[in-house]
Amino acid sequence: LDETMAELCSSFVQRINLATGDVVPETKALIKGVMDILSGDIPNYTKILNKHLEALIELHNMTGAFARNIQHLFTDSDVKVLLTTLKSVYSPYEVYKKRYGQMERAILSSAILEIDIRGAVARGVGAQGIELSETVRRMEESIPQVIVLLEAAVERCISFTGGSEVDELLGILDEMMLQYLSNLQETLKSLRSVCGVDSVVQSDTSKRDTGIDKKEGARSMNVVSEEEEWSIVQGALQILTVADCLTSRASVFEASLRATLARIGTSLSLSIFGLNIDLSHSASGNANVELSVVGRA
Repeated sequence: LDETMAELCSSFVQRINLATGDVVPETKALIKGVMDILSGDIPNYTKILNKHLEALIELHNMTGAFARNIQHLFTDSDVKVLLTTLKSVYSPYEVYKKRYGQMERAILSSAILEIDIRGAVARGVGAQGIELSETVRRMEESIPQVIVLLEAAVERCISFTGGSEVDELLGILDEMMLQYLSNLQETLKSLRSVCGVDSVVQSDTSKRDTGIDKKEGARSMNVVSEEEEWSIVQGALQILTVADCLTSRASVFEASLRATLARIGTSLSLSIFGLNIDLSHSASGNANVELSVVGRA
């Protein structure tokens, strides 16, 4: 089996690549896969989608099923023989695991950019408060969407790499959260002009510089109805709610991530590439170890 996999490894890598491309019509038509996208061998507008990575994980799971089906053949063998065989079986996926970070970063970045947090309201009399309220509502709704995206990334990392690329994942999660916060900040900046905050500041500065009478300056400002002023105040209070919601959801996600990392750290103590086992185990003991290792491979 080791010799066969050594000869067929490159062919398996290419077949896996094409299989990941077949799940998306665009890449299927080009007869390309995720490795071609990462290598820039196809048009730049072609992106890695979640479906591509899901297909790769599904293929990896099929390989895992094969590994579990043959593990009984090694009951009487040395554990090192099992580890060598498992390494050969999973060898076609190593090149993909090394590029996992690029795939995950592309998927998450694209997904976060697609989240619309700007309230699209036709400008007109009374539209300022409405636009603010709509934008704040979308901001609040976007928080659980982003958290779900990050949680899905953690699950994909564990499912595909077994946690071996968790360091890469943590860096990506950090980047994506900063990207999302940057989007929120830009949206909040745009709301300043919507609410007339920048106009008020500019008007006050102009009056000090030119000595225009206070009453004339007031007449030059946009007239805002009491109803719209109240809508703006409500929107400002809702922004505080959004901040509290973001802090709360982020804290829950962090706690869950810490628990997951602790669990991964324990399971990786018996890594198939760095296994330290007392080889004096009995045959039955070896069988138990083998089953555990195959389940994590």
